[in-house]
Amino acid sequence: MSTIFEMKNYLQIFFLLIFAYTYVGCSTDGDSLENGILGECPELSIGNAEDHYQSNNPYGIDSIYMIGSCINFEVTYSGGCEEHDFDLWWDKSYENILNNEIKSVKTVLYLVHNSNYDLCEARIEETHSFDVNSIRHTNFPEVVIEVFSTDSNYVYQYRY
Repeated sequence: MSTIFEMKNYLQIFFLLIFAYTYVGCSTDGDSLENGILGECPELSIGNAEDHYQSNNPYGIDSIYMIGSCINFEVTYSGGCEEHDFDLWWDKSYENILNNEIKSVKTVLYLVHNSNYDLCEARIEETHSFDVNSIRHTNFPEVVIEVFSTDSNYVYQYRY
């Protein structure tokens, strides 16, 4: 009688482990992180960024962080009825900076939000990623990035 009871316990544990393995193995959370943020992010838009910045719709940046060569912006904005677009613009210019005799370069990026005339007011939180590999400067091991947004300007040090 005890061997049948032990066998049922082993079978329950076995099926529980199979279920757990299948659930973890089929989870898409890691896939979205790898495909959306880790290296398959869209390239910067190149051109006169200030022209696009003038038509910017309000948003806030909650955080900025790098994964690989992708800069990630966690943003908040109002909407919910239309698809919103975010583009990161760069005009390919650098400015030399000198801090305590350490020479470096700075560049300015403009994060532009197009709400597509969305008048809804739900609070939307999203992460948008862009590949900044193209802003690497051949003479310096880092670039200081100043990001212009509608709520503030942010400075980020991109080391590569």
